[in-house]
Order: sequence, then C-alpha cells, then structure tokens
Amino acid sequence: MRESDKIDHLLRRTGFGVTPLERKRAHRQGYRETVREIVRSLCSYRLAEEPPDTPVPPVVIPVTLLTFGRGVQWWLRTMTQTTSPLSERLTLFWHRHFATSGQKVFRPGWMFQQNKAFRTHGTGAFTELLGEMVEDPALLLWLDAHNNPAETPNENFARELLELFSLGAGNYTERDVKQLAKLTTGKRVVFGGRIADEPKGEYAGPVEVLGHKGQLKLKAMAQKLAVHPATAKRLVRHLWDDLAAGPLPEPEHERLQQLWLESRGNITVTVREILLSPHFFEAPRQRVVSPVEYWVTCSRLLGRADYELDDVGFLEQAGEQLFFPPSVKGWDLGTAQIHPAALYTRLEIAHRVVSRLPDDHFALKGLQQSPDPSRYLSYLSGGQIQTTTLPKNLADYEPREALLLALASPDMWTS
Repeated sequence: MRESDKIDHLLRRTGFGVTPLERKRAHRQGYRETVREIVRSLCSYRLAEEPPDTPVPPVVIPVTLLTFGRGVQWWLRTMTQTTSPLSERLTLFWHRHFATSGQKVFRPGWMFQQNKAFRTHGTGAFTELLGEMVEDPALLLWLDAHNNPAETPNENFARELLELFSLGAGNYTERDVKQLAKLTTGKRVVFGGRIADEPKGEYAGPVEVLGHKGQLKLKAMAQKLAVHPATAKRLVRHLWDDLAAGPLPEPEHERLQQLWLESRGNITVTVREILLSPHFFEAPRQRVVSPVEYWVTCSRLLGRADYELDDVGFLEQAGEQLFFPPSVKGWDLGTAQIHPAALYTRLEIAHRVVSRLPDDHFALKGLQQSPDPSRYLSYLSGGQIQTTTLPKNLADYEPREALLLALASPDMWTS
C-alpha cells in the first residue's frame, strides 16, 4: 500500500470521514507524524461544549425525555465539530463497552456524567477507567448494585464486570462471581449522583476472587481485573477490531497484550501501537460504520452540525440510539448493520443532511461549477467516495441529487 493510501486509511479509521483539509495536511506531514499528532490530541482534548443541564427531577417525564434528546444532539454536535475525532471515537467505543441505558437509568445527568468520564479516563490507564466505572452511579443503577445488602448480594454487577467489562466468559468461575458480588455491597446512589457508603450494608468479611484473598475493596479489585492477562487479551482484541478491523496475527496479539500489562492497560499507548502496526492496513474499507458514525461523517464532510430533535428519534429506527443501548451487551453493529432496511435508513440520513443545506453551500456550488462532478465528490469526501461508484451521467443530476447519491453510496458505509 502506498504511503498516501496508508494515510487515507489512518484518517478514516481514527475519525469520522476525512475532509479535504485534513487529508492535505496529513499527506504533507507523512504517516508517522500524523499518528503522533493524532495521539497528542488524545492527551490535550477538551470539550468545547458542556452537556445540557438537568434541572428537574426524573419524575417529570416529558422534560427528562427532552433532556435526553438534547443530550443526543449535544453529543452528535460534539463528534461533528471535534478537533480530536479519535477522542470522540474512543468515547463511543467505551459507551458501547460499558453499555448503560437511560431506559432504566432515567437520570440524564448521570448518563452525561458517565459520558464525560469516558473522555477523562478513556485514554489513560484502563486500571483508572475500570476503577471509575465501578463507582459510576449510572452503571451501578443499571446493574442493580445500588442498595445492595450484604445478606443477599445481587450478582448482576459482579457478573458483567467479569464477563463484559474485563476478563470475558470462560476466564472465571461461578464462585468468583459470588465472591466478587460481596464487594459490590454497601453502595447507595444519593441525590446528584453521589455514591454514599453504607457500612451496615457492606460485607465485612474476607473474600477470594481469582486467587486474590483478604479484606478486598471493589475499586482495588477492579484495578487488578484491568491488568489480568485475560483482560489484556480481550481488550486489545476489541480495540484492534474497532480500529484495524482485520486479522490480528498471534505474535502481534501477544506483543500488544504484553504492552497492555506493562503499561497497566494504557489505552493511548496501545492505540498508538495499533496504528503503527504493519498489520493495521490489511483490511481497507472493510469496517462497516455504524448509523451514528455514518451520520456524523456526512455532517463533518459538509461542515454542518444542525441536528434536530426529530433526528434523535430516527436514530432508534436506524439501530443506534445514543444513551439507550438495547441491553448490557450493547448494539449489534458491524456486518449486522448490512440488511435491506439499512438501505432506507442510510438514505434517509443522507437526505436529512443534504436537504438542510442552504442553496449557497460550498458543496452545491462546487458541484454546479465542476466540470467533473464525480472527481469533485471524491475530493470532497477525502477520497472515500470512488469515482467508479458514481453514475457516469452524474453531470445530468441537480447538485442536491448528485450529493445525495454520493453520500448514500456504498463507499460511505465502510471505512
């Protein structure tokens, strides 16, 4: 693969589409310098806009639903306008990993607080992120770990902590679940999303989880789980699948696992090594983008972030409603998103984006003035749209129609 193609691949996999300006800058810098810049942005990224306020209690259902909707608009805008696309990609990655739903956690403020925690801790050590998550009010409520008495500990949180958030199935026993569940007792979520300890409801005896014995605390145990070899193997694979989306040779897998263990699960270091791996380029245009990623990509390419409340409801129909995953396992994404109904939803998303453009928008004017609309659209998309995909008579179409055809093309479904 040529250097220029590697750079295009890198930009598509670490963001939401590629604008012509981003592409030009990266080609001038070269691959390794672009990786360094992308990684530096992870360390310096700050939110430009805070999530919506949640001034009313959740019992006021219409207002709470409206706040959730505005929260989705806020996050879509943030992803579209971000100066560090990979930061938002990783926030989305952790939202899927620690899938928590507002359907049960009917408190937008707690959900937005969790979302911000993914940005604060989701690029550092996984020991810190997992340690924060076991004290996250939204996750505790979602998995029934609040008001959890020592006499009859609920095992939901402990089970998902082992199966979904760290080691993975087959790497622990039922006894480990029961013992870990004892450490989740004695927690209560109080007004404002603050975690309060209830010493009377907390299990006070010794436990044994995965060979660790003694008077253990949940956060300390979570940090041990974060650097367990099984966690290293699983999380490295998940990050690889999300970024590289191709085969992971066993020697490379072992190298990345060792790096994870030595760095206490340093996410930024692991991501950097994935991007610099010679195997990173082996599955170009084979990662299926999710509905949210597709919508943000279309919006970023056109420099628009005018999401409406009606769009929030349509995301549910499209199969990826932010803050509302269907279960603790998250959404079925990837190739599961390629089905007949997806053709309609993607076309509708593209239509919503294009129909809101003013008549003097640069893309419409560019199409009108360009002698070769196909080449212009390829340029506009940072090379993602290939000229061979578009109709040969594209010049016969009105600019909005041509732009809609381009955004709805199969090239935009993958990265």
